[in-house]
This record gives sequence, C-alpha cells and structure tokens, in this order.
Amino acid sequence: MRRSAWFILPVGQPDPRDSRPLRFPGVFAFLGNGCLLVLELVAGRILAPTVGVSLYTWTAVIGVVLAGISLGSWVGGKVADRRPSRSLLSIQFLLSAGASALVLVFDSNLDSVAAPFSWPTIWQVVWLATLVFFLPSFLIGTVTPMIIKLALTSLDVTGRVVGRIRAAAELGAIAGVFLTGFVLISAFGTRSIVATVAATLAVLGVASHPIWKALLGRSEARVEEGAAGD
Repeated sequence: MRRSAWFILPVGQPDPRDSRPLRFPGVFAFLGNGCLLVLELVAGRILAPTVGVSLYTWTAVIGVVLAGISLGSWVGGKVADRRPSRSLLSIQFLLSAGASALVLVFDSNLDSVAAPFSWPTIWQVVWLATLVFFLPSFLIGTVTPMIIKLALTSLDVTGRVVGRIRAAAELGAIAGVFLTGFVLISAFGTRSIVATVAATLAVLGVASHPIWKALLGRSEARVEEGAAGD
C-alpha cells in the first residue's frame, strides 16, 4: 500500500518519491551554508560578555565551527550513501534549526554553563564555543552531502554536480559573512539574527520534504484527467 505524501519518512522500505532530486539544489546549499557562516560571525558577540573578545575567542569559534563542519560532512556523507532521502534532508534541516534556536537559550544562560575561573583562559573559551556552536555546525555540515547525493543522476556528471553545489555553498558562506559583518549585526542585533537563521533553516526543512513534489504530481494528474474527460 502506498503511503500518503504526508507520511513519507526515512524508515522502512524506501519510497521512490523520497529520492527525487531537489528542484534547486544550489539554493538549498547556498542558504544552508550562509546560515552557518552567519552563526559563526555572531558567535564572537554572543561569547564576548562572558569570555571577552580576543584572539583566543575567535580562534576557538573558528576551530569549533570547522570541526563541526568536518565531522558533519563525514557523517552526512555516510548517511547520504546509506539512504539518499529528501525526508531525511528535511529532518537534517529541522534539527539544524532546533540547534540554532538552542543558541538563544545558551545566550541567556552563559554564566551558568561557563567553565570555572580556575580553568586556563583558553579552555574556558573552547568549552563555551564547543557547548554553544558545535552542534549547529555539525548538523548544518551534514546537509550538503545529502543535497549532492540527491542531485547526482549519473556518475558521468559527478564532478560538475559536486563543483556546482559546493560553489553555491561557498557563495552562500561569502554572502553570509559580508551581510552579517556589514549590515545585519548593526541593524538587528545578535538574537534577532540567530532567530532568523533558525527560522530560515526550518523553512528549508519544510521546503525540502517530498510532500510538495508528491502534491504537485497529484495536481498535474488531476489536470490531465480533467482534460482527458473533456
């Protein structure tokens, strides 16, 4: 029995509708990676009241975010090979949105989760950066491998597909850096920016679910049936 489009999930027997490519994979990669770099740019301001703004702070933030991306890419690649799935991509985006929203919770309680003052300064900064920003970096890092896997229709075009999607992701990162540093922080403040990042990732999660493709196919079939009946 074929499941309703509302219940396409990455469990059990794979649903053919769940492995169809995204219509605009570059857009998803662009926005997803852009959100990650926005978080990285605001990280220093979020940690500043507790550990200050210094070379140690930015070193810890950049290192933690890169570690999250690296591990996320590795895990995301294994998951994508095991089960390429739009519903799983949707879950990855939604989990990323939740982890980004969790940054706001930590932002309000940094003093209560900060390392003891007896710790060396370096470890205090690394601890807070890891606690607050590793999880969203890891989860967003899992997204691009799945987007690439879903976009691959032939091994003959692997290089072009990977290059195009990675280029879109890096362009998103560049846009996120310049937009955040030159416009967003001064205009809106860090909490509003983080909330917008979480909302954007949630929208990507909803938009990437296969339900929309299934509903579109159903609408087209009804139109064709109506035309045939006429």
